[in-house]
Order: sequence, then C-alpha cells, then structure tokens
Amino acid sequence: MTQAGDSHGWHWDDYTYSMVWVVDAPADPADGGGLEFVPNTTWDKDQPRIDWHLSNNEILSGPVAPGMAYLLRADTALHRVAPLRREGLVRTVLVYTYGSLDDLTREVTHETMEDVYPEEYT
Repeated sequence: MTQAGDSHGWHWDDYTYSMVWVVDAPADPADGGGLEFVPNTTWDKDQPRIDWHLSNNEILSGPVAPGMAYLLRADTALHRVAPLRREGLVRTVLVYTYGSLDDLTREVTHETMEDVYPEEYT
C-alpha cells in the first residue's frame, strides 16, 4: 500500500488462519494502515452481507507497527486494512495463510486472493 486511500477492503480469507508480519506501517494509527475486524462472523459466499455485519456488530481495531506480527482467525473474522489517509505513507507486510484440518476436507476456492491480487490471476 503506497498511496492515500489504499486499503485491502472488507473480506474474509479463504483459509482459516493468517499470520501477518508488518514490515512497514504508518507510525500514527490516525494515518491508517491498521487492522479492523469483526470476529465471529460467517462468510456466505453467495450472500456475504458485509454491510449487515458492519451495521450489527462492533468493529474492533488494532494499530500495527513495523516489526510486529499478528495471527488472525481470518475465515471467521470479517476484516480489512484501514485506508492510508495521506500521501507519503507506506504499509508493507508479508502474509502467510494456514489451513486447518477442516480446510483439507473441503473445497477451497480463492475469491479473496483473486480480488486482492487480480493481476496474478489474469
């Protein structure tokens, strides 16, 4: 993320867990780039109802800082990266996704990765 307004919009991940290593992020949480999430939500791929989840649940947030890492239950936490609020800010991360035993026994599709990284799937 390198421009004002850049965000990874509201979504769930295709696999159960995501480990996010923060390489670079704005120093001031008011500048954006932090994690926002709604835990214990269900992703119905046919009707995600994101607006409903955001209107009917508390949105939790957490600042991020270079050098930190966080583990997210990414398949049941609706989440996003808050938009960068001004030019000159950067958020760089390494994201690892991990499947659970349940992920090995069901069909896993990759709509989320296709939305976040569309150039990789064209």
